[in-house]
Amino acid sequence: MIKRLNSMRYLLLVVLALVLVVGCSGKDEDTSTDADDGEKTGDSGAPLSGAFATGSSGGAYNVLGGGMLKVINDNTENINLNATTPPSVSQTPLALSDGQAVLGLGMMDMMKRAEEGEGEFDEPLDNIAPIMGLYDNVMTVNVLEDSDLTNLNELEGQKVGVASESTKDAIAEFIKATGIDESKIRWEYLPYAEMTEAIKDGNIDVGVYTGFPRNGLLEELASTHGIRFLEIDEDARTKFDEEFPLWASSVIPAGTYPGVDEDAYGLSYFTVLYTNNDVSEQHIYDITKAILENNDAITEVHPAGEYITLEKTKEYIDRDVIDPEKLHPGAKKYFKEQGIID
Repeated sequence: MIKRLNSMRYLLLVVLALVLVVGCSGKDEDTSTDADDGEKTGDSGAPLSGAFATGSSGGAYNVLGGGMLKVINDNTENINLNATTPPSVSQTPLALSDGQAVLGLGMMDMMKRAEEGEGEFDEPLDNIAPIMGLYDNVMTVNVLEDSDLTNLNELEGQKVGVASESTKDAIAEFIKATGIDESKIRWEYLPYAEMTEAIKDGNIDVGVYTGFPRNGLLEELASTHGIRFLEIDEDARTKFDEEFPLWASSVIPAGTYPGVDEDAYGLSYFTVLYTNNDVSEQHIYDITKAILENNDAITEVHPAGEYITLEKTKEYIDRDVIDPEKLHPGAKKYFKEQGIID
């Protein structure tokens, strides 16, 4: 009898323990769900932390992103992001899509390929959204001042320095618009610093640089050796712009570099700020507002900050670089308030 009673007591204790465990687990799950709901509905009191994928160390995106990061952290509540440098800018859409990054800088043509699963992307990434246009990152095709070359249509047989395969592919399309067979160009893959030394020493004939906003290496080359931008005929520019609207030609203003007193043309990478679709509307609204209302602080860090304006996003929308329907809801809310979109 005593044994049976002890057994019953033991069984009762086990059942009670199980009830308590299940009850506690249920509470934990409810709390977690409530927190998630708070994030998704844009609770401005919910903290946001995570990575801002800028660009390769020392590059324009890396420096610019650092300035934007400081502005965001200093001018928002409950948002604290940290900079991360992807091995390649092509890794940024992947980091955004799977939630490894909250924000990321990228070229619009690359982001479009990511959304559609083309080129370097094996499958569509449907969890990313644009926030705003930033600036035209113009690739220049330049020679030393004493070069015999004057026009982009003279590059057949020349040694042309490029920093990456993607840059080569883009500039090759620009060159083909002039009627040149790009396979007859001798491409040399060189980091920008090595490219600068190679053009100084005569080991390459032409260099392709990020030329606008101002590039320190190109400025030094202009000051010490003198440079010229190769001319690009209007017919070639028109043909290229029609065929590749996300790589359209843009102007490098006269006076950007010492001794270069005329406007020149180059190939544009339209730079856009992107995010993950899961980030709340309120957080992206706050980030958009902070950047656009403090671009002077960004300009102190990198000259591209001057172009991060409402007008730049409107221009990108008008040029079909950005589809306003794809903007993150938080960005849409801000731009509607400012009269940029309906």
